[in-house]
Parts: sequence; structure tokens; C-alpha cells
Amino acid sequence: MKKNIKIKFLIIFAIFSLSGCAGTLKPVTEYIDSDMIKSGKHIEKIDEYDSPYTMCYKNSDGTYTVYMFSSPISFKNEKGQFEYVDNKIIHIKDSKMKKEGYKYQNAKNNIKVLFPENDSKDIVIKNDENTIKYSLVKNESDKIDSVNLTESENIFGDVLPNVCYGDESENICVKNYITKAGVKSEIVLNKYPGTDEIKFKVKSPDSTIENENNGYISFRDENGIFVTLYGGIQKDSYTENFEEKDGHISIKNNVNIKKGIDSDLYIVTFKLDNEFLLNESTVYPVRFDTSLEFNLSCQPDSQVYSKNPFANAYLSPVSIIGNNSHFGEGEHYIRFRFNYFFNCKADSVISSFYHLKELTGFSSDKNISLNQVNDQWTSTDLNWFNKAGFEKEIANKNVNNGKNHINDISFDITDYTKECFADSSWMTESHGLVLKGIDIDGNYRLFTTHDNYLYPPYIEINLSELPKGFQFRGDINPG
Repeated sequence: MKKNIKIKFLIIFAIFSLSGCAGTLKPVTEYIDSDMIKSGKHIEKIDEYDSPYTMCYKNSDGTYTVYMFSSPISFKNEKGQFEYVDNKIIHIKDSKMKKEGYKYQNAKNNIKVLFPENDSKDIVIKNDENTIKYSLVKNESDKIDSVNLTESENIFGDVLPNVCYGDESENICVKNYITKAGVKSEIVLNKYPGTDEIKFKVKSPDSTIENENNGYISFRDENGIFVTLYGGIQKDSYTENFEEKDGHISIKNNVNIKKGIDSDLYIVTFKLDNEFLLNESTVYPVRFDTSLEFNLSCQPDSQVYSKNPFANAYLSPVSIIGNNSHFGEGEHYIRFRFNYFFNCKADSVISSFYHLKELTGFSSDKNISLNQVNDQWTSTDLNWFNKAGFEKEIANKNVNNGKNHINDISFDITDYTKECFADSSWMTESHGLVLKGIDIDGNYRLFTTHDNYLYPPYIEINLSELPKGFQFRGDINPG
């Protein structure tokens, strides 16, 4: 797989108080990959437009740029201030956790991820309300002797820091990447494991489980769903350009869960695509992408699929757009929150873009469009049979990566953004947009959703003047 060493994150300097006002400047890791950032056109950060979801810059030409993120990029620290999430991996600081056998943790977040010094203990993910422990269930032959903090290429071709259990000399190893909401664990099969099943032990006290045939397992407490375990993409190590028909990637798998011996123990089994694993064209090592993450408040979105018509997949980090042999036709419904934060004149909008990632790296052409939805929909109930209708196309893109790794995609939504700000009823933004394939009989693409906490989508709005008003919001999707 070709290495993608392009810098994906920008280091910027900001911290803001609970009320949204500016505080002491400190370094953070950010998620923007924008021409405005790369070109150095941003000359001043305007802190009064800060929230967990928004930021604003003055530009060198006198214009302004507002960024709005699909999920929070900051958290409330122990001092009651909002501070940007820092996904670096550092050595454990807590002496108690060291004595308990933990070695690494994430740098800054109110969600803590703790990695043990060997794989005999569970990885711990916790916030103020819940603690989840989980680990891979290994076969007797799957001996994992080593643990290392390293930087290596993930399944999408990004070089990122990770805690790796095992190495290439062993049958299997696990590479753990930090996200804003938990951990993304890649199961690396260095050779065919003799089975098409990958199992995890999950310890979740005082919770119930939901499995609705949508690619993930949900854990629920008295306040609702609080964490999800997702598994979906299998990709081999073929390094040249390839198309869907070449068979180097599969999204076919099933997930099941059952109670363990203890009351808080669950065994989660992902059944992979055995045909893909045994195909003579499959190049090992093969990677299987999983994640265990707390649910954050996100801009609403949901996916629908024609071959899984009753499934609701609003918490999935990936959407399948176009036509796939296993899922059928896929569409992704999206709702933005422009007016929820900003009071802007429609004619002050110079340009506006929706940024997200495409994950397959296929080299073939695929036409993707954004269409305006003409009715209300609810992300938690949406499925293929009750999906809202859509009408005019507002943007389209011919997605042709040919790089065998993650692809940055942006859709020009300038006219739609203007229409949203001009609509005092907020119904234009409430109806939202749908991301869909134009050539239905063609292949498919995988896009990041608003619940993707490693690669969160965001909106970039360039303005001739500052917004007339701004409402600080600590929650983008209350309810």
C-alpha cells in the first residue's frame, strides 16, 4: 500500500472558556485540510466564534472563514473550560494505573483510553459516566508477545501513531489508533487465520445491548445508547491501483453478540468475508477495521440500503454510496446546523464547501451527487422504505482516486448555504441533503459520516463580513 505522508492535521493554538470567550493560547491538534490553511491566508483567529463545533478566522484579503464540524473537536476540562482534543499517545501518568499494568494513554480528552503493557489485560475506554473494557479473543496459535508505540500506515493509507500488540512475525497483530471518542483497532491478519471469525470480549456493567443488523453493536444504559462497537472494512495489502471488481477490499461481514459467563461480559463475533480471505488474488496481510467509541453529539445523518431495507444505521462511521453487491444501492442523508450557530446574511456568503473523506481508493470513475431533500426525516428512524424524497442536484463530483488510499473530497454547497441562511424558518437546512451515486448500476464508494471520529467531516464557509450573531452551543444535536 502506498504511504500517504501528507499532513492531515494542522497544529493551531487556542483554548476557550465555558462561555465561549477566549482564554490562554495553547497548542492543539486540529482536523482541517483546507486550501485556506495550506496557503497561509488565515491571519487571525477570532475567538468569540469558538464553540466545541465552530471556529472563525480573518483572512489576509479582508474576508472571513468559518468552520463548522460534524462532531465536537473539544471537551470540558477539569477547570470547566473547553479545550481541544489531542489524540497523541503518551505514557501513562497515573501511578495507580501503572501499577495495574497500563502503559499508554491518549493525551487530552474527557474520554480516556488506557492501553496495557501486554495483551493479557483489557484496553479500557472510560468517561465520567461509563467504563468499557475490551480485548481480542485469540486462538491458541495466536501468540502475541510484544507491545510497541509506533507510527505506521493504517488501513486507509494514513501514517498515524498507534499502540501495536504483536508484529509481522506472528499470525495476528492489533494496531490501535486513538480517535476523539475512543479507539479504532485494526486486526492485522498476517496469513489466513484458519477461520473467518474475529471475536472480542467486551465488559460493560449495567448495560443492555442492541444488534439491529446495521454493522455495529450498541450498548445502552438508562440514558440511551452510549457506546458502539463497529466492524466493517476488510482490505488486503495490494499496492497498485485497483477497481472494485479486482477484489482487494470487502465490506461484507456480519456481527453477533452473546452473553458471557459474568453478568457484565459479552462476546462479540464478526464473521468476515471468507471468500475474500481465501481468494487467490488477496494479498496478505489483510486488515479488518473495527472501532469501540462513545457516542458524541453530532450533526444528524443516516444511511439507507436497498438490500437491507429495514436497517437504520445512523451511528455507522462509514456510508456506502452507489451500488454494492452485498448492501445494494446506498444513500446518505445529511443535515447541517447553519442557523443553529450563526446569524449570517445570505449575500455575505462568498463560497461554502462540505469536506469529507472517501476510503476505498478505487481507481475507476464514480459520479457522486448531493441533492436537496424535500421533506422531513429523523436520523434514528430512517430506512430504505421510509426515506425522504429529494429533488434538485446542488453539487456533484467524479470520484476517481487511483491512489489506493484515503481521498479528500469537497462539494461546493455555496448556493445551498445561501438558501439556508435566507430561510428564517430553518426548514431548508432541516430537510437537508442526500449523498448518492448518479450511475446506480456502477460501483460504490465509502464515505466518512458525521459519526466518524477519526476523520470528522466539516463545513468551510467563506464570508465577506462576520456573522451578525453567534449562539454558543455545547451540543449540536440535543434531544
